[in-house]
Amino acid sequence: MQTAAGIGLSILVGYLLGSLSPAYLLGRLLKGIDIRTVNFRNAGTRNVKATLGTWPAVVTAVVDLAKGVGALLVARHLLGLPEAFVAVPVAAAVAGHIFPFYLRFRGGRGTATAIGVFLWITGAEIAAGRFAPLSLAAILLVALVMYLATHSGDATGIVAFFFMLVVTPLELGVSGASILCMALSAFMLAMTLRKAIALGLFRNERGVELRIWRLVARPFAMLFIPIDVLWGRTVLLLILGPLALVFIGIDLFRFASRRQLALMYTTSELKRFSSMTYFLIAIFIGFLVFPDVIPYLGLAYSSVGDLFSKLVGIRFGRHPLYKSKTWEGTAGFFAGAVMTGYILSLLLPLSVPLMLLGAGFAAAVELFSELLDDNFSVSLLTGGFLAALRFFLKI
Repeated sequence: MQTAAGIGLSILVGYLLGSLSPAYLLGRLLKGIDIRTVNFRNAGTRNVKATLGTWPAVVTAVVDLAKGVGALLVARHLLGLPEAFVAVPVAAAVAGHIFPFYLRFRGGRGTATAIGVFLWITGAEIAAGRFAPLSLAAILLVALVMYLATHSGDATGIVAFFFMLVVTPLELGVSGASILCMALSAFMLAMTLRKAIALGLFRNERGVELRIWRLVARPFAMLFIPIDVLWGRTVLLLILGPLALVFIGIDLFRFASRRQLALMYTTSELKRFSSMTYFLIAIFIGFLVFPDVIPYLGLAYSSVGDLFSKLVGIRFGRHPLYKSKTWEGTAGFFAGAVMTGYILSLLLPLSVPLMLLGAGFAAAVELFSELLDDNFSVSLLTGGFLAALRFFLKI
């Protein structure tokens, strides 16, 4: 009965704290406006800064971040809520942020409140020695690079929240803190994706010719890694070799028959081997030539890094860096490479300095690739660079 009463009170406290909207209240107090009706038409920190100024935005950010933490602490220390139920007041605070009763249940997205709880929990886990500070630093680095490249909170959030969702169980295993952080990350990712899709974040405004199936297929190439780990390099090469030969055969058929196969290939590939063919040949050579985990990084940079480069460059590329490549696309490549490389470092015997140096080198190779298709050059040149670092510097 006491637990039931504690849960009920924690829901009430969490909801009331979460429903406190500093953006709305400051808008009324300072300018007599409903901030949800001006500029970005929401009760978020960015809208407060644009409408009311810097210090109201700081106040809004601090309060929104603290609401869920306050609900958690009250429930745990004042109401005596058992540890198994700490997610209840957090969920109530997030619900209050989204559905404040006095604003006709039209509030924010709840992500700021969820972020505050995530940071609080991971901070406590870091202090207890159960969560590596380096992991939080990696998440913040990727988020910073993404924001500098896109100036979009939604694009940054999608990447950062996905990164958080993957890193948390790898660091904390199966635990209450891990489950709560994963739930918060999944919630934030879903809310941000929903808004991004509604706002057309993924529109191809420049009309760049793309084949969606190839964008989707690239990350799935990471499945080559567990095949190598579980069944060995020989089995993997016996899979990769014939697969590369299939794509070579399709290209030769296109050349001989003069058929474009438009569903699979772009017009720029009409008279040359496709990027998928170059990619598979390079990955095959990388796994054949380079030892241990070095081919894994080459694969990660060439698949996920290249995907990030394309998506960020097409949507946000504004500042040319070298010929057709933009600063935004190169920064996106680096962010994707670091994210994937760091996840691999949590799973495999792989040093973080080696991963970071490789990510930077791969981004440079992708930027300056001219004579060779970057789908071929990134993994092989980066693999050689990493092998040299290991041999000479013992990284």
